[in-house]
Amino acid sequence: MPAAFGQSPATSAERYPNRAIQVIVPWAPSGPTDVYARLIANHLQSAWNQPVVVENRAGGSGTIGAAYVARSAADGHTLLFNSVTNVIAPLLQKVPAYDPVEDFEPVAMTARLLQLIVVPVKVPSKTLQEFIAYAKKRPGQLNYASPGVGSIGHLVMEIFRERAQLDLVHIPYKGGAPVLSAVIANEVQVTTSDIVIARTQMEAGKLRVLAQLAPTRSPLMPEVPTIIEAGLSDFGVSFWNGLFAPKGTPAPIVAKLNREVNRAMASRAVAEKATAFGSEIILSTPEAFRARIVQDADLYKGLIHRNRISSE
Repeated sequence: MPAAFGQSPATSAERYPNRAIQVIVPWAPSGPTDVYARLIANHLQSAWNQPVVVENRAGGSGTIGAAYVARSAADGHTLLFNSVTNVIAPLLQKVPAYDPVEDFEPVAMTARLLQLIVVPVKVPSKTLQEFIAYAKKRPGQLNYASPGVGSIGHLVMEIFRERAQLDLVHIPYKGGAPVLSAVIANEVQVTTSDIVIARTQMEAGKLRVLAQLAPTRSPLMPEVPTIIEAGLSDFGVSFWNGLFAPKGTPAPIVAKLNREVNRAMASRAVAEKATAFGSEIILSTPEAFRARIVQDADLYKGLIHRNRISSE
């Protein structure tokens, strides 16, 4: 929707926001995406002296809430805070609820969650290369776990399987907690895990961490090599979250939101939460965020097509 009543985009941005802002989180409360959304909402409310209300609209792997925002007025008063699932979920649907590239204006990527490749301690491999050699000697005999078909964990493990040329059996579970239990029990021999869970279980002697899914080592776990150091090319994956506006939201409003979101993410309160979640704060431009979304859409679209993955 263009600027109302013939106002120029710049004039609209000067008067923005002129009423309450609604931020949709397409997941149930709790978890990093919801917490970051609320921290940002609190910051925006203080900065602009307008109510900023976070509403959880869960369902459809995040597509119900995201589609609601995609259909909302493009005036900056209805926003979406979501994860990389915003790109992946519609690619898995026979009839996509929205186009992840065309139906939104990216505002800002805000944080990136560090993910690791982990194995049970009963698996003898001490490095990723050792595990790859171990698995190649046992084609079709080793399992990998994911939190469900089409989940980011599933797709990343499929990238690993392809890059390492392994014959692994996918065992989908209903959520992250049973995945962790299955790995610890050696019901499955490899999976991905976020750094907080992996570090806790590693220190307890229940998991072994083989590699970081990142191009460079994270200061949160500097002793763990990256997949590049372990001999594989960068997967090109990023477990990000960020803020979106409906397509057609005036660029000055997007820019105003971006500046304030980056200020929020640079605050001490957010930094403390990021450390607790095992996340890296990202201060991005809308353009950089859009490039990331396009890259991810291309990556996952090809992967889903090659492996005939569907959530339906």
